[in-house]
Amino acid sequence: VDHETVPMRVLVAASNELPGEDAGLEALYDRMLLRLYLEPIQDKRNFKAMLTQKPMKNVSGSVKRVSNEEFEYWQKHINDVTLSEHCFELIYELKLFLEQKNTRGEMIEAPIYVSDRRWKKSMRLLQACAYFNGRTEVSETDLFILKDCIWHDLASREAINEAIYNFARHRFCAQQEVTQKIQKIRSKLTQLDSDFTDRFATRLVSEVMLTKIRYKLDTQSLQVESINGLPGMCKLAIIGEYDILEEGSNEKAKWLHVGLDDFQKQIRSGSCLIQGYVNDRVKSVWLNFSVNEHKHLFVHNFANKAIPIAMIKNNAVLNIRENWIQPLQASLQEVQEIESNITKNQHDFSSINKNIFVGHQHIEDVSKSLGALTISLNQVKSHKESLETRLYETAKLFKQEVVIES
Repeated sequence: VDHETVPMRVLVAASNELPGEDAGLEALYDRMLLRLYLEPIQDKRNFKAMLTQKPMKNVSGSVKRVSNEEFEYWQKHINDVTLSEHCFELIYELKLFLEQKNTRGEMIEAPIYVSDRRWKKSMRLLQACAYFNGRTEVSETDLFILKDCIWHDLASREAINEAIYNFARHRFCAQQEVTQKIQKIRSKLTQLDSDFTDRFATRLVSEVMLTKIRYKLDTQSLQVESINGLPGMCKLAIIGEYDILEEGSNEKAKWLHVGLDDFQKQIRSGSCLIQGYVNDRVKSVWLNFSVNEHKHLFVHNFANKAIPIAMIKNNAVLNIRENWIQPLQASLQEVQEIESNITKNQHDFSSINKNIFVGHQHIEDVSKSLGALTISLNQVKSHKESLETRLYETAKLFKQEVVIES
């Protein structure tokens, strides 16, 4: 058989169908590195354009040709493009995922085989992608190219597309690590808030009388004062999220005043609706109170949401500063580090988000997921600020000395 040397740089082929399993084309098919599958035209405008398009003229004269010198120059410099450890870990994690060997996340329906040859050739393509984008290192956006390289059939194509997009939305720019840190600090704040309301909220005493449960306030050391010319008024601190207690009002309640004797009588059944005062108002309003299954005292907003409260006493047993303010302030550094990480990741992504081989939508998806981290962190910061405000306000109401630290 005679062989003829052909100076081929690239081979482009097209087919109306993918090779069958028993067609004997596996080795040839494996050497087709880039695989682009075209769906039938769906968009109405594109379908019309296809029907009305005129035959293309010969444009060979206007095509810019690549010289051998340029080609060899590119080959040399593409070889110099490096693979970062982070991108390697992403590629290896994707490999394990496709082989169903990963231990994290959901598993795909069936393992997908990608030959070592294909991984190696794909790496070369990633290097070229980085090089022609003016970079000396493979970046995360280059990995989108893999979606057109490592699939075998339509089922694997769909699974690989979904896997790479999920990686992009969760793993690019260390998003998963940042997300875990945000979840960790959110859990800390939630636990701190829950512990504060659980341990500091007023707990009533209960006793069974015949077939009914009766509740009673422990009035020992309870702070009683005259408000708006009314004697025997006790003060209650809102220790849950500040809220509007009456419909039509714009003022969030921080503390309340109710008549102690009247309240003691009414709350015996476990709930009551009595008149009282919100903050420093001189006009009374109807306040709805209840006792939960743990015997904690709650006031309800106009939408009937229960908010924990604490009766003001002259000698509160629990020190708010030591038990909650100091642990809360210790979390400030963690929040600042997370914020710094997000800022750095967004800055790093801005330097690689221009990729001439990747669709704008894919880049936009990563930008949105990075932005979502900022939203999540802002929610954590808002919770921290809310809890901190309530802790300081409650400490002042209970006349516990605290120092506001910047």
